[in-house]
Amino acid sequence: MGFEASRPDLFRQSVVYVTPCRDGEQAVREVVDFWQTVLEAEPVVLDADRHDAQLAATSHLPQIVASLLGDFLASTRRPARRSARAPPIRRDWPLASRHCGRRSCS
Repeated sequence: MGFEASRPDLFRQSVVYVTPCRDGEQAVREVVDFWQTVLEAEPVVLDADRHDAQLAATSHLPQIVASLLGDFLASTRRPARRSARAPPIRRDWPLASRHCGRRSCS
């Protein structure tokens, strides 16, 4: 794996999301141009709020639902052991990372 598994057409016709920083119009144009001309990808420019909402709906929400369902199913089989466990960290990371992308751009 690693570099040996790379190939020049890896991103060809792939959709990639570019989230510009405040006052970063020139930088976003350069990044979009790189994705289009060098990697032959199809960049889509999204503001940070739209990106966060889309990621929450497609990644974070399904992960939380799956975790809660797993915990529920485990508790119906072993109710006494459920209370002895600490809550899993994976429930906290969507909340902790909610604004991390915008902080780096201020």
